[in-house]
Amino acid sequence: MRTARERLTADEGFTLAEAIIYMMLLILVLGVVGSMLWSSQSVEAQVRSSTVATTEAQLAARSVESGIRNSRAFAIVNVGDDQLLIARTANTSDTVTWSCTYWYFSKANGSIRWTVMDEPVSGILPTPTASQIATWGVLTDGLRQSGTTKPFTVGSATTQLNIKFEAVADGDVETVITSSADSRAGKWEGAPCF
Repeated sequence: MRTARERLTADEGFTLAEAIIYMMLLILVLGVVGSMLWSSQSVEAQVRSSTVATTEAQLAARSVESGIRNSRAFAIVNVGDDQLLIARTANTSDTVTWSCTYWYFSKANGSIRWTVMDEPVSGILPTPTASQIATWGVLTDGLRQSGTTKPFTVGSATTQLNIKFEAVADGDVETVITSSADSRAGKWEGAPCF
């Protein structure tokens, strides 16, 4: 058994070289952990961006599908690289009333805008102007035309609308949205919407 004096004078503990080696190992481990944390945050941001773009594109497609299914008729108007989809749609209240629903795909902005207007008492609604379209609600703004195919095309039956566009996040195509909807509201009648 050692005396107290021997314990106090003993050369125990870390040497300077050992302390430096342990600190270097600690710095290395912290660097690896920090790098992994940074990488996981970057991946999480990419996944979130992709999910948001895909979800918004799906919601825009659902809006169009629902409108077309509740429509009596629809028309597609090509406006340069853009497209205007017009549908005479039934509302969902107790008594059926008809409205003119518009969706506007802008190739330059990668967006779909949307609005509903009451049917005019007489005549046909004029095609909306660019300044009017700018006031419509934005369904989504992360889209791109899929190749040379326009987003809205008439299907094999004249009452069928085909929908195809790409959801884009951070410049990369995340998902291709492809769908179709049939007008199911009875007699085909577009006036007074188009």
